Amino acid sequence: MRVSFLFLALSLVSLADVPSKVPTPSSIDRQRTQAEENYRRGVQLANGDGVPKNYAAAAEFYRKAADAGHAAAQYDLAYLYENGLGVAQDSKQAAFWYRKSAEQGDAEAQNNLGAL
Repeated sequence: MRVSFLFLALSLVSLADVPSKVPTPSSIDRQRTQAEENYRRGVQLANGDGVPKNYAAAAEFYRKAADAGHAAAQYDLAYLYENGLGVAQDSKQAAFWYRKSAEQGDAEAQNNLGAL
């Protein structure tokens, strides 16, 4: 019994010394909001919706959102790489981003990944 208590006490002390890297709900919400804003800006630039069409700038915004785990941004960035729109055509990058999106359940990404 004493050994168990000592082990538990030492575990708690060592855990208290480790800073928490678990994101708080508010920081997760901010990350999701920022990713969505970056994605929407990318869509706006890719479609020329109220702004001149600019695939290179769209790719930058898609990448920010894609890096944050936004599945639609990952798909759209892959599409740009596949077709060389605003970025150098690169089938490896296209496959990488289609795979990321496909792993989140995007059926079109799964299809396009299979077709590469």
